[in-house]
Amino acid sequence: MTISAWGLFRSMVRSAALPALLALAGCAMLTGADNVEISASSPYILDGCVRHDDGRLFRLPNPHGAPPTDGVLLGEARRTVVFAPSRDGNVCQWLGYGQALAQRGFGVALYDRNGRTPAAEQLAAVVAETRARGARSIMLVGAGDAACTSLIGASRIQPEVDGVVALSPPRRLAGQQPMETHVRKLRMPLLFASSTNDSGDSTAAVRVYEEAAPAVDKQVVTVEGTSHGIELLSSAEGEMVETAIETFLETHSHHST
Repeated sequence: MTISAWGLFRSMVRSAALPALLALAGCAMLTGADNVEISASSPYILDGCVRHDDGRLFRLPNPHGAPPTDGVLLGEARRTVVFAPSRDGNVCQWLGYGQALAQRGFGVALYDRNGRTPAAEQLAAVVAETRARGARSIMLVGAGDAACTSLIGASRIQPEVDGVVALSPPRRLAGQQPMETHVRKLRMPLLFASSTNDSGDSTAAVRVYEEAAPAVDKQVVTVEGTSHGIELLSSAEGEMVETAIETFLETHSHHST
């Protein structure tokens, strides 16, 4: 029986030792703005959740005196999934799922938001770094405001990425032009997901984006309830969402050398 990456992550959590569970629970409350001081004896090397043997750390400079972008690369694959963190987010948000995807043969890039550099610029720099390190196929994933980061980034990054997964994207970000301006430029495969009673406007936004995007391959997954963003994966219909995501990633990423 094939186990999905999110299902694998859940089983990993269920079998984890108590200290690891406590650490994971603690890191869920951290943000990119939190500089967690890690002692020399700590097993963690980034954000209180990344261990020494989890992956390869990277640090990228940002212009105008902004803090650097810290992140981690998991796995060794030529096809890499880059997870955009939500506002003030860090690598802990997607680490468990990223580790599960790495076990399924994907490379994974996770990084911290620094709160000053435009989100799409940080994403583009991380994509460039993964390509410089050998990635040949790039897929973007984001949830909530980070779904918009992924869509905006995909409209600008060259060479084009191979696909975008946007979970609960809002219709507009504060201070930004309407998202349709960016979505109308997207010709790569797209997967949107939202819930029927999303507390924001993502249910309507997904319909608008599906119509606006010139991409030939556009998929929409809608689940019952009020789940938003990454919560879609743990909703009552989360298995359907995770299956759609992983099928999308498998179908549209490639193994070119």
